[in-house]
Amino acid sequence: MSSATQNGAFVCAFRGRRDDYQVPLALHEAGLLDSFVTDFYTGQGLSAASRSLPARLRAPLQMRRKDGLPSTRVRQFPAMALKEAMAGSDPAKAARIRDAHDVRLSQAAAQQAARNGANLLLYSAYAADAFKTEYTHRPAKILFQYHPHFEVERDILAEDARFHMGAARGCADFENVTREQRQRSDNAWRLADRIICASSFTARSLIRAGASPDKMAIASYGIAPSGFSDGQPAAPLPETGFSVLFVGSAIQRKGIHHLLKAWEMADLPAGAQLTVVARSHDRDYFDPARLPAGCVFHAGVDRARLAQLYASSTLFCMPSLIEGFGQVYLEALAAGLPVLGTPNTCLPDIGGEEDGVFISPAGDATALARDLEKLSRRLPRDTAIRDRARQVAGHFGWHNFRNSIVRVCEAVQSGQ
Repeated sequence: MSSATQNGAFVCAFRGRRDDYQVPLALHEAGLLDSFVTDFYTGQGLSAASRSLPARLRAPLQMRRKDGLPSTRVRQFPAMALKEAMAGSDPAKAARIRDAHDVRLSQAAAQQAARNGANLLLYSAYAADAFKTEYTHRPAKILFQYHPHFEVERDILAEDARFHMGAARGCADFENVTREQRQRSDNAWRLADRIICASSFTARSLIRAGASPDKMAIASYGIAPSGFSDGQPAAPLPETGFSVLFVGSAIQRKGIHHLLKAWEMADLPAGAQLTVVARSHDRDYFDPARLPAGCVFHAGVDRARLAQLYASSTLFCMPSLIEGFGQVYLEALAAGLPVLGTPNTCLPDIGGEEDGVFISPAGDATALARDLEKLSRRLPRDTAIRDRARQVAGHFGWHNFRNSIVRVCEAVQSGQ
């Protein structure tokens, strides 16, 4: 594949601060960013002015910028962010607004690429319209697929609902977009020259949908060097007791119902405790008022408290049915906490049991109970595993992710 672009750089687009702006930052650092198209980005002047604001107002503004990514490279549509904020508590209305904004950002990316003769590196929700646009030049089209293909997600969740909740609800957790938009965005791979996925599981989901393996590249997400430990040595593994931590939305996709069932089934040491931290939950799968013995629920904790929970727990467990990656696994490992998850996540790409990475079959509470039992006996005796967990997390810095993005872009530019 060859590209007849005028400037060789790339237009990137997405709403919000997805992946901490690492993709446009990678492009800018490599001199490959034509422009970043988004809803709202805090410019340097506004960022400086926000220092006088109360913390509750200052924090959201400061989060909408990234050191090293200048606002001069950003084309933004702040009215979009304002309209979303005014959508209120009506989820259907908010989803329709987000869908419309995703299309508008895709169209704006296309306009920017056409104006400057640029290439396109677009997240899947923003790729379809831009990729379909007719150009006077031939832009390279790179897709960043950040979640598994909707058909795989739909089938996995529908089967789980049928066998474990008594009815085939047939619903996929499409994360604040309508089903139609998700289907459209997840078929943008058909128009892409190359496809970047954050995990091999996501790549396999696209291959199942018909994408060529030859077009695939894996760019595993990263974590800041301090992770959740702030550079401190790993806390020693608790000598007594067995404490398991779950952090995430308590919804079907995260496998919370399988974890609770496994917890009830498992023969665990006396005093074993499961701590669930979930700002949101679906009562079809998790009811805080009906927890099994030894289970504690927190509706949300601040960063300092979360760091304490990572440091004082024996094991992190999130048996997700489907994940595009699962950033929280890296956070736990960076804090020195071994993790237990499923193959339908990033974990097969991260490490093995010697690294504190344990894998249990997705959707199998009986197998999960057995794994919890084994780890309740093994982990207290493995005094070095927390250091090994931190070491494996150290291989996944954000700079490695950015380097992976740049390598794909440079390969496409050179016609490889």
